Amino acid sequence: MAGTTAALAGVVAGKRRLAPVHVRLTVPPEAAGFGSEWLDAWLARRLFREHPELVDTVLSVREALIGPWCGTRLVSLWHGETIATVTAWEWGDEASRAYGPAPAGFAPGVFTTMDLEVDLPHAVFPWAAEGIAAWLRDDRAPATVRRVDKTWRIELPEAWLKRRLLLGGGWRDTGEGIVVAIRVGRKFDLPAFLSGVAGPEAARLARVRVAGFEP
Repeated sequence: MAGTTAALAGVVAGKRRLAPVHVRLTVPPEAAGFGSEWLDAWLARRLFREHPELVDTVLSVREALIGPWCGTRLVSLWHGETIATVTAWEWGDEASRAYGPAPAGFAPGVFTTMDLEVDLPHAVFPWAAEGIAAWLRDDRAPATVRRVDKTWRIELPEAWLKRRLLLGGGWRDTGEGIVVAIRVGRKFDLPAFLSGVAGPEAARLARVRVAGFEP
């Protein structure tokens, strides 16, 4: 018994010393909206399905960009580009071929800029355009909105951009809904934006795509 206990303690201590690896990946639309624990399990299952040789090597896979940034406050469906933290006994050439590496210097939930697309169908959000304008006023963003045909562009003064909140963007009417395309900084409050634009009760029905980000 003593030997077994000592061996187990050694395994636990070894796990604690493992350095996590950050890898870049894409969450597809069908994996959106089920919660962080479900997403982590889904990412692990996909990794093992595509690379079964890693089953005995990888201990855990956790989404490490959107979750740490927004916490549990983000109720809207999201998918797109992200980073996962992988803890493994060994991360060799075979594992490196599974996913591309994260940008150098990445830390969970930390980025310089992020490009987002928010889909607000007319059938669910007939007030979406008014909601965006109202949010800009309520957030006191010194924005100028210019309209060209069915596209609205948000322009912000240079001094405002240093606050790392909303950095620019706009929205367009596709005929079926409003698609908001914005570039944001890490201090931008995405859950508050979605609640302000879509309404607190309807925000969970908005769909967000992470189009890209810079570390």
